[in-house]
Amino acid sequence: MSGSSKVSVLALALALVFFSAGAMARWQINWVAFATHENGAFGVAWGAPNSADAAAQAIAQCGFEKCQLGRVFPARCIAVAGSNRSSARGFGSGDSDESAMRLAYEWCEKSAAERTCHIEAVRCAP
Repeated sequence: MSGSSKVSVLALALALVFFSAGAMARWQINWVAFATHENGAFGVAWGAPNSADAAAQAIAQCGFEKCQLGRVFPARCIAVAGSNRSSARGFGSGDSDESAMRLAYEWCEKSAAERTCHIEAVRCAP
């Protein structure tokens, strides 16, 4: 094999390594989670590398000893909707802030006495 062929093969191998690493980074699964407390406090986690970390982060962010883990989702974004007139709350997840907000709002509206829900928070992993 000539010197230029060896360089071409090496360049191709390096390109494949960099492409594979970039593709894996883009397809990394992010985890989101929520936790709630009976007093209305809540915690959310987003961008966690695994479900256990997402659960622990949400409970810790909730901030009370008896916070209960809600759900853990493989998604990029999480949103919280709440009502000013009731204790209704909804959580949503998705691959975009819009999809997470829509689901959180719909969940909250199912529990609210009147259409009083609004988005309280939305977070997305990079």
